[in-house]
Amino acid sequence: MKTLKVLFAVLLAVSVLAGCSLAPETVGVTEDSAQRAVTTYTETFANCTKTGTSYVSGSFVGVGGWTWNYVYAAWSGGDINGKTPVLAKGKSPAASVYTTVNNGVGTVSFKVKKPYSTAVSLLLKANGTTIATITHSSTTAATKGPFTVNRTGSVKLEIVQSSTSAGQASIDDITWTSYDGGTSSSSSVSSSVSSSVSSSSVAAGWVRETSTATSPNYPSAYGNNANVTTTFSKTGATKVRVYFSAFNTEANYDKVYLKTSSGSTVATYSGNKGAFLSAEVTGATMKVVFTSDSSVTAAGWKIDYVEYYVTGSSSSSSVSSSSSVSSSSSSVTPGSFQEDFSLSQAVRDYYRSAYGLSGSALKTKLQQIITAGYVTKSYSYLYTIYADADRTSDSKVWDIYSDRDGTGLNRPYTYSFGTGTCGTYSKEGDCYNREHMIPQSKFNEASPMVSDAHHVLPTDGKVNGMRSSYPHGAVSSATWTSQNGSKLGSGTSASGYTGTVFEPINAYKGDTARIYFYFCVRYYNNSAIQAWESMNTGAKLKTWAQTLYRQWASADPVSAKEIARNNGVYTHQKNRNPFVDYPVLCNMIDFTN
Repeated sequence: MKTLKVLFAVLLAVSVLAGCSLAPETVGVTEDSAQRAVTTYTETFANCTKTGTSYVSGSFVGVGGWTWNYVYAAWSGGDINGKTPVLAKGKSPAASVYTTVNNGVGTVSFKVKKPYSTAVSLLLKANGTTIATITHSSTTAATKGPFTVNRTGSVKLEIVQSSTSAGQASIDDITWTSYDGGTSSSSSVSSSVSSSVSSSSVAAGWVRETSTATSPNYPSAYGNNANVTTTFSKTGATKVRVYFSAFNTEANYDKVYLKTSSGSTVATYSGNKGAFLSAEVTGATMKVVFTSDSSVTAAGWKIDYVEYYVTGSSSSSSVSSSSSVSSSSSSVTPGSFQEDFSLSQAVRDYYRSAYGLSGSALKTKLQQIITAGYVTKSYSYLYTIYADADRTSDSKVWDIYSDRDGTGLNRPYTYSFGTGTCGTYSKEGDCYNREHMIPQSKFNEASPMVSDAHHVLPTDGKVNGMRSSYPHGAVSSATWTSQNGSKLGSGTSASGYTGTVFEPINAYKGDTARIYFYFCVRYYNNSAIQAWESMNTGAKLKTWAQTLYRQWASADPVSAKEIARNNGVYTHQKNRNPFVDYPVLCNMIDFTN
């Protein structure tokens, strides 16, 4: 039995380039602009009591009191350092271990080996976003990482064996650091980068110098067997990291490698990743290498900016493309709402006036932001919004009460836009209509609530009718179950409410929770909102509902579907759901007060 390791380190204060201060999400967890405590955790799996070579699923309480879940893991035959989970191959759902922590994640590393004959391939994910693809072909364990996450608040960490061609994987000693985003002071930076940038009298700290650098020819198609290297370097730097804003490769064919100056690979990415933070490279130079063996319509990458950590002296840097950057940050305190630089500039600017706030001031400001400029649409116009906000990849209506797995494609029946609307129904699949997640009877069908698309979704008429006006909750004993597994029945005593509730499938519990959170902020203290089973007058959640919905939001992170829906609704209503853009907000707002 191994002893769980919890290490504490207080970081030294560092200053940044004169006249330049980095916003919280761009500051690392080992150097920061303010003194603060960072905790290192290592999960050794020692607390898990499972044994045997059969692949099983379950959970246990590990380091820090956080619950670890394992899916298709065996607990014998692949030891690294004592108790070790071995993830199966070719399973559905994919074999994985995961937990959700509540004090942010800075960096992550872990040990891995192949227990049998086939090489290992794993995905490291944070809140559903792939941080890195990790491969290992030796039966000798090696430490992979650290990989930079830099996410505040509630973070779901996952290690997933999702490759059908890779073998079983032994993993152990998952080590991560806490992350609160740090602090920053009001300032702005504007610089221009061509073939080189020079600066003098550089103070110790992270310096951001490059933006909108792209791989050559991006976004034009590459031919077969492309091999393009772009080098980012700064004299005197000890660390380098890049922030991607666009990323497009053909999965399983094209790859982007992040490498040290000597050519050692620290991270490998493949597929269309969207915006994310790369791994961190030790040294003065990072190489970004793009390779392909198949032509695609648009391929390569785009980088918003590069950061170098310098120890203090005159220095110069060089990159391979021309770019400029203009950004700003506001004064914040630990635990306050902080800007996420992985989001687009437009989304970040939408919340600009709320950064640095916390508590009731944050709640009030968010309400002002999502109310200002709101365009009220008619009830019938909702069907027009759905065509932009609720479209599956095969252009059908995306119904959370019929889809079985979160993809929008695994469903017993389909609906096309412009047809199939209710009407009358007697069974599932007859027609679809408009489902008020907060029932319209609870606000007397008043505007703007009645047609606010952020909480009114397209769903099957029969399921909508069965849900009726019951609150969403955890069902202990189902009296009715839909074809996708959504349930109606009595609530669980553990959830704090035993009356009749409606429970969506796991893939849409987070979606449901974030819709409730939106409604409670958007219509906070609105006297038209009546008290009902899950909510008090004025759109204030009851304690049981707040607790349960936070659990749902943590267990089911924001999906690409929610992001697309948020953007689609914004196109028409001109307001956003903050809890989709910034999931951490659900732990910073009191929805009961």
